[in-house]
Amino acid sequence: MANYDFYPYVSLESNVDINDLRYSLRVYDPVKNINYLDQSNSKISPYSKNLLIKSTNNFRTHILKIVVNDPAKLKECILIFDLFRISNGGAEVHVIKRYLSANRIEEFGSQNRYNVKLDIVKYKETNNVTKQTQPNNPNIVEVNLPSNRIFIEEKYPPGNSNDPFTKERVETSLYSRIKDPYPNQRSTYLCGPAAFFYCVLNSNKKIYAKIVKELWEKGEVKVNNLNIKPSLDGARKVNGFYKENKGVNNKITLNPRISPVDWITMGSLRDSENSVFDYNTAESQNIVGDSFNGFTAFTLPSDMERWLKNIGYKIVYTERNYSSRVDSLIKANAFSMQNHYLIALTMGAIVEGQPEIPRFSKLKVRGPSHWIVFTDNIKTKKGQLITSSTQHSEIVSAYCATWGSNQKIKDQELSFFSSNLYWFIVVEKTLN
Repeated sequence: MANYDFYPYVSLESNVDINDLRYSLRVYDPVKNINYLDQSNSKISPYSKNLLIKSTNNFRTHILKIVVNDPAKLKECILIFDLFRISNGGAEVHVIKRYLSANRIEEFGSQNRYNVKLDIVKYKETNNVTKQTQPNNPNIVEVNLPSNRIFIEEKYPPGNSNDPFTKERVETSLYSRIKDPYPNQRSTYLCGPAAFFYCVLNSNKKIYAKIVKELWEKGEVKVNNLNIKPSLDGARKVNGFYKENKGVNNKITLNPRISPVDWITMGSLRDSENSVFDYNTAESQNIVGDSFNGFTAFTLPSDMERWLKNIGYKIVYTERNYSSRVDSLIKANAFSMQNHYLIALTMGAIVEGQPEIPRFSKLKVRGPSHWIVFTDNIKTKKGQLITSSTQHSEIVSAYCATWGSNQKIKDQELSFFSSNLYWFIVVEKTLN
């Protein structure tokens, strides 16, 4: 299997003597709660304090070397920089704490590492006065630690090193999600809330950040007419956040089933909408093996429409696509995706890389099970927008937001494609 190398670093502008400064730099994954190890010759440890290097932008850190077998592993990662000042008396002052770089790790590929538009950190002193500072970074949202923690993983509660809802993990996973605006339900049944929050996040990041902040701090939030308040025995008390795998010598490794910030938003929304049953389990197996959890998490079209309307979206088209399927799809697709979201209830199998789409037979049953958001208008293979004159046998192509990225939908005949779409909702993108 091929490996992929990335070479992240941080530049610093400062009027302080380089010999009086030290830095630490790490590539942190807030979902897995791990720091990637530097594999360069310098071997910079995540929390070690190091001398800076002179560069064209004043100073820079050492260039780390991060090696992965799949670049997607770095999607959630954050580059975290700390700066320390050595005073005239020899004391060490932590002047910049946990600065989250606006640069994505994927920007620092081997061919592009010296052409990155860097987020340059600045630290300046006046009359040699050492001061603690936190450079302005518009994407960072600080959350305040509540007196009683709102979200708790029952097996890994506060104080446990694997607690998924620490202040650092919530802040960094929020920052990661704002930088990479594709909510990811991963191995949970939360595709409906994922589609909803994709719209919110890409319409208004401030509203999304407000939802995360107030849920983590207070356990409830109201945006326009949408109230989100997970129950004490529901999404606030999480079971199965991690998948536990036994390795060599029965050593258990923990694989998170979802990002902390995605659980806070998506799990809370789903749970607060359930009037009878709590939703508090991150684990999903399949609709048969874990049918009760799937039942409590499934999003009905009426749920989706209510969420969109209550938070403030203008719904301009909605249709149950059970009869004139091609005609309904063409009507929904006529709205420009530059100004609208087309949200559809379908099945996960339509996405490339998923199992074959079942055809109707006595042995195979198919039906609505998955929510997506189209990221562009549906077109023919020739790049033409589908219209009433498009042949039903024409092969069509499309992309959608699902499972944490912009994914290609399998090429298929227009008639078969439309038969796999069960409900359309179109909203204007504006959200205030």
